[in-house]
Amino acid sequence: VALGADIDAYRRIVSGDCTADEVETLFGLLARLFANTPQRSEAQARTYVDASRDAVRERERDPGARFATKRDQLVTRDHPFWRHWTNADLDEFDAATACDFYDAGFASPDGFRVAIVGSLPDDATLTRLVDAYLAPLPGRAQVRAAYPRAEEFGFVKGEAPITAEACEPLGASFPARGPVEAVVRATTAAAVTDDDQQLARARSRWSWPVRVGASKGSTDEEKAEERLPPAARGG
Repeated sequence: VALGADIDAYRRIVSGDCTADEVETLFGLLARLFANTPQRSEAQARTYVDASRDAVRERERDPGARFATKRDQLVTRDHPFWRHWTNADLDEFDAATACDFYDAGFASPDGFRVAIVGSLPDDATLTRLVDAYLAPLPGRAQVRAAYPRAEEFGFVKGEAPITAEACEPLGASFPARGPVEAVVRATTAAAVTDDDQQLARARSRWSWPVRVGASKGSTDEEKAEERLPPAARGG
C-alpha cells in the first residue's frame, strides 16, 4: 500500500495504489492524511536545509543544470513559483510557515475529486468505506477554526470548495513583444578556462516561444536556427 500527497501550482494531489484486498487500508491512510497533523521536528527541518544547500552547490557546478535553470527562467518568465532554490532563499526558509501551509492544504477533503480505478470491491462496499473513512472528515468551517492561516494561503475561501478552477493564475505568460532570448556560456571542462574558443563551443541559446514545424536544415545548428522566430535568427 502506498499513498503520497503534493501541492503544485494549481492543484493539491493525493495519489496511491494497493492490491485488491488492501482497498480499506488505503482508505484508512487517506483518512489519516486529512485527520492527523504531521509531527514537526526542528532537527529534520535543519537536515532538509543542509541537504538543500548541498543540492544548490551541486547545481551551480553543473553546466547542464545551469542551462536548465536559464531555460526555466525563460519559459516561466522567471516567476518566483518555479524559481530554483538559492542559498539566500534557504537563509530565509521558515519551516513553521511551510508546515502551516502543508497542514492547511490537507486539513479537509473539501474540493478534492476522488477517482478510484482498478479491481474494486462492489458498490455497497465502496459506499461503506466512503461513509466510514471520508464522511467524518472536517469541513471548511472546522479548518478555518483549526488553521487560522488557511484563508491566507487560499485553501479556504467563502463557502465554495477550493478547486483548480478557483485558483488565481500565477501571472506567468508569453511575452507581448517577440521572443525572450538569452545566451548562456558554461565550460564543461574540469577547471575554469580563459580559452575563448572553448567557451564559444560551450554555448547554448534558449528562446521562448519557439516556432514548431518541419525543419529543412541539414545540421543541428541549422535546425535549431529554423525553430526560432525570424527576428531571433542570426544574420
